[in-house]
Amino acid sequence: MSFSYDEHARGCNPDDLLVQICRTHQGEPVSQEQINLIIDAIKTGLSLDEGDRVLEVACGNGSLSHYLFADCKGYLGFDISDFLIEVARKNFQREPDFIFFPASVMSGLMAASNSYSYNKLLCYAAVQYMSDELLVDKLNFVKTNFPYIKRIFWGNIPDKEQSNKFFKQVVVNESVLNDTTTAIGKWRSQEDIKSIVTESGWNCEFQKMPPNFYASEYRFDAVLTYE
Repeated sequence: MSFSYDEHARGCNPDDLLVQICRTHQGEPVSQEQINLIIDAIKTGLSLDEGDRVLEVACGNGSLSHYLFADCKGYLGFDISDFLIEVARKNFQREPDFIFFPASVMSGLMAASNSYSYNKLLCYAAVQYMSDELLVDKLNFVKTNFPYIKRIFWGNIPDKEQSNKFFKQVVVNESVLNDTTTAIGKWRSQEDIKSIVTESGWNCEFQKMPPNFYASEYRFDAVLTYE
């Protein structure tokens, strides 16, 4: 059965923002120390500057996004879950510069392309729920329709070559690792990501979280640039 973040979030306590977006470890919300590591990685990966306008794909309920607001000029985040966007708007929206709205990946990008001139793009812990074809389409659309976006951060990607460190003694079928509809999504190697990125004309470098990050052994980040 396919995992639905929307259904999962609706079943959570309204105040459990991290649980809603599955930012948990062994069933418990991750600590503030872990959140700080994530935010530091995002800011570093984006080379975030106070003059930047950030566009976020699959922003969830904004519980990570809002940590960026003090370090940028503007922000627009969208997510396919109406419920998570309602939570984001209630808790974190600050009009007119920090806005959330509901949309799928491509419809959200199309809507944003008619708005402000964004220059940084973020997609954290969501690449794994998108097909290779959608990722290529997304990158091509950004390249064509967002002339100021030259840097993208894809964070928390499940590393297929290290999947055994997550599943440990459990043998997992290849079809499960390649499934974008599971709770974890599709596992990809760095070479898989690089192939998708270069096909779209972007450059790619990889980052690893520090060892004290709870998922450092089997996740990696990607920084995409375009000249």
